[in-house]
Amino acid sequence: MALDTDTARFVVGVSTATGIDPRVLVAWVKQEGAYAKGGTGHFNYLNLRPQAGDKYSSVSQGNFEQYASVNDAIYSTVRRINSGKIIKSTAQAKPTPREQIKAISVSGWDAAGYGGTGGPKLLNTFSSIFTSKGLDDAYVSPASAGAVTSTAETGSASDAGSYDIGDAAHDASGLPVIKQLLSVGDLIGWLFGNWDRVLLVMGGGIIAILGIVFLAKQQAMKAVVPTK
Repeated sequence: MALDTDTARFVVGVSTATGIDPRVLVAWVKQEGAYAKGGTGHFNYLNLRPQAGDKYSSVSQGNFEQYASVNDAIYSTVRRINSGKIIKSTAQAKPTPREQIKAISVSGWDAAGYGGTGGPKLLNTFSSIFTSKGLDDAYVSPASAGAVTSTAETGSASDAGSYDIGDAAHDASGLPVIKQLLSVGDLIGWLFGNWDRVLLVMGGGIIAILGIVFLAKQQAMKAVVPTK
């Protein structure tokens, strides 16, 4: 599963709003196989069933939500995860990937596709992407989600850009609106792509500084008392 831009945005947005280790989300998305042959598609990466309050635009023949955009998918997924207790409380404890996968496997999210308690099938999927040693690595925070999505398997999602989770985070979890810059490369790319704005801001700053210096000199001259 090479991560495309939309999948990367989904992982970054959901990780940021829920605290789930982005590596776990990458494996979770692959395990669900929404874009595999016969999958649900339509940005429903974790195969959510219809529920009031979600932002889905239609329902598939298999009775899965279908979204008009990745933003709607993030909103609905975050809302669903944060409305539960097991996954959310586990994520807040900043566990290892193994511990978080175990929480997912007993949360009632899946219909036997993870292999039962402990989620052995999901553990195997994680290991195939990040190695089995990674299962017991320290928690990786959402701040590293951009880097994770850029290097997972063979795909590159480094062009995912910045993402504003907006209503998904604020409405579903009480978190403030968060804008996350995915990488230093994104920042450099933005600077080159907006060099005219950067120069304009720099020019305005220089003019403002010169104006302050001129006014200071004027005030200093007025303060000088002439001698006879």
